[in-house]
Amino acid sequence: MLILQLEFPNTLFFVEILKLNAVDVTTRLTINYRTDLTNMSEKISNDVKEGTFAEAILETYGPLNNNEKFKEKYADKSFKILLNPKNGKFAALITVNNGTVSVKGIENQDKKNLDQQELGWDGFMQTTLALFDEIGKGNLSQSDIVKKVVSRKIKMKNVKIVAKLSEMGALLN
Repeated sequence: MLILQLEFPNTLFFVEILKLNAVDVTTRLTINYRTDLTNMSEKISNDVKEGTFAEAILETYGPLNNNEKFKEKYADKSFKILLNPKNGKFAALITVNNGTVSVKGIENQDKKNLDQQELGWDGFMQTTLALFDEIGKGNLSQSDIVKKVVSRKIKMKNVKIVAKLSEMGALLN
C-alpha cells in the first residue's frame, strides 16, 4: 500500500494506492479530499491524545467551529461539560466559549482530576464507553436514557447543560 499526501493552498489530498493482486496490475485509487487546513490546526491546539475518547468527542463536535449557525446561537454563551467513560482512561471536557468548541482529554484514573471545583464544569455525564457509543449513534431514545439514569447506569449532573450536546449535535446536520 502506498499513501501519498499532496498539499495545495487551503486543501489537502490523501491518495491511497493499493495493489489488489501481485499478478494483476490493476490498482484502486482512493482520494480523500479535505478543505480548510485551519481545522487541522484547531485539532492540534486542543489538548487531546490520539485514539482516546476525548479525540472521538473532538471529531464529533469540532466541526461546529466552522458552523455559522452554531457561532450565532452560542456567541454569548459559555459552559463546560465533562463526559467520563467509567471504563476508559480519559474523560473529555467540552468547553463552549463565545461560539467556539474545544475539547480537553483528562486522565480519569484519579477522581480528584475530575472534580467540579478543579475543572469548573457545569454539566457532567458518566457511563460506560458502550453506552456513550449507543447514545452517540442515536440508538437510545430519551425514555431509554431516563431508565438508565434511574437504574444508575448513567450518572448525570445538571441535565439542562448536558442536553445542550443534543442541541449542538442537531446543528451538525
